[in-house]
Amino acid sequence: MVAPTALLLVFLYIYPGTINGQAIPLLTYFLFWSFPTSISIHRSLEKKTNTQKESMERLNSKLYLQNWYIIKENERLRKKAQLLNQENQALLSELKHKLSKSNPSSNTNGIPDLNVNPTTNSTPNTSKP
Repeated sequence: MVAPTALLLVFLYIYPGTINGQAIPLLTYFLFWSFPTSISIHRSLEKKTNTQKESMERLNSKLYLQNWYIIKENERLRKKAQLLNQENQALLSELKHKLSKSNPSSNTNGIPDLNVNPTTNSTPNTSKP
């Protein structure tokens, strides 16, 4: 939008004489000077600052809301991770308990070594038909 401007109108009359008591201008110059006044500059700057301020406030509100959603999601995921950790600990404890009941002397900590091949029948079949 164009800032309001002040209009200066200058008339230059050349009076050669009068008719019925009124001046007759032979030459009239209209000079239009259009320039912004200090009030209009101030108002246009106010409008710019107000629109920038409103824009920044909208952006701030949007970012605040996004931040709030991220915090809520973070809390939800943290609770879920805690529950999964508790479940994992309970399952591990249950596994240790079952293994210690089945093989009390095989391992000191009750966790089997998964890299060891399972034992097969140690007595080979020696009889041949």
